[in-house]
Amino acid sequence: MNNHPTYTILAAAFTIAITCAATLARADMDHMFGYGSTTAALAGSNRARSYDAFAILQNPALMSQKPEGEFTSGFLGAVDYFQDLENVVIDNPFIGGSSVRYGSVDTDVPDVFNFMLGSLWTLRDSHPEEAWRFGMTLNVPADKVMEPQTKDIYQPQYAMYLANTHRLGLNFALSRKFGEKWSVGAGVAYYLMTGATVVARLPADGTPSKTSTANLRMIVKPALAPLLGVAFMPTENETWTLNYKGVKDARVATKFDSTIEALGSAPFIFNANGSIFYDPETFSLGYANVRGPWEYTFALDYERWSMFEGAVVKFEFETFTGTFRQYPFDTWYKDIWVPRVGLSYYMNPGYWRVGYAYKPSPTPELRRETNFLDSDRHILGLGYDWEGGLLGLVDKPVRWSTHLQGHYLNPKDVVKENSTDIGAPGYTVKGFVISYGINLTIHL
Repeated sequence: MNNHPTYTILAAAFTIAITCAATLARADMDHMFGYGSTTAALAGSNRARSYDAFAILQNPALMSQKPEGEFTSGFLGAVDYFQDLENVVIDNPFIGGSSVRYGSVDTDVPDVFNFMLGSLWTLRDSHPEEAWRFGMTLNVPADKVMEPQTKDIYQPQYAMYLANTHRLGLNFALSRKFGEKWSVGAGVAYYLMTGATVVARLPADGTPSKTSTANLRMIVKPALAPLLGVAFMPTENETWTLNYKGVKDARVATKFDSTIEALGSAPFIFNANGSIFYDPETFSLGYANVRGPWEYTFALDYERWSMFEGAVVKFEFETFTGTFRQYPFDTWYKDIWVPRVGLSYYMNPGYWRVGYAYKPSPTPELRRETNFLDSDRHILGLGYDWEGGLLGLVDKPVRWSTHLQGHYLNPKDVVKENSTDIGAPGYTVKGFVISYGINLTIHL
């Protein structure tokens, strides 16, 4: 290994980047596709009506609408079809290159294949109408716990879909009815935060008589985000709900503390921080109406993306402040309103479901160096639920749910301000994503 200080510093910086594992903005399964096939088919419009044991993620108060306990399991997958970018600037002196260089950008993101489990239990049977309900959901990728990865914020990438659901999700909640018309629920979403310190000594002189050393210390801490909900049923056919989901900002903070002996024991110290995953604070209003074989569901979500500090690993240099600096441009996200509507119709032996949502892009403008590829999205879902058996393994019938969901990104032309900016002279943001899945629900 060459022990020249430049190479050692570069290797250490790369280690820090991997340690930080800071990624572009990304939302979880519920924000992106909907939790479970029925919710995905209705495009998340069922904030006021629950169909399975994933009720926590629609509104924890909905658990009290269930006459008995349930267990739901299944999987949800997704594949993307984004347009690659051709003949754009991919390197320039601003990001450390020796000159302006053109090339192609592969915009493919990892496919999704997640297993999901949900359970809903009645904690007291003496008065079922006022019984406490306890619910839990678990979401995990098929082949990993999570997949954080670093990405250059300047190189174009479909940020909102980049490994957005490649992580473990765990939620708990309690709910209770109050009288015949009201129910409330509260719970928490569990996630992780990470900190690390790297201490290095860099005496490198290019000979094997001296060597560089480094030590890494990491700590992983649990964090909780609140889940709150209230449901009101003015009639047996109507339900109104309010739902709140607290922000989940899985932060990583790293301190790099080194001494460069080749420069006279010069200290080289900086801090790096960013978000591995980020789910915005969300307020939701829901309404459901059941009329014979027809079920109508409506929801309006308000997602507070402006609280997000930006999809960038931020550096704070304590030394060499005149040499190393960072100039993140276009990193201001904006709040969005997301309307959703769904329709279900019973046709023996099951329900056909269709849903639609319109999701404006919260990402920054793309006129400068940064490139967070995203556009306003149309989300269309289609699904079918029916009751059947499970190979004779359970006495009660089980409910099967399937779905297909498509995300269509409105084409958006991007033109860079400067001919040497990353992504110049410009490109078109467009593409679509297909989600699919199946669940089964067993009554307990």
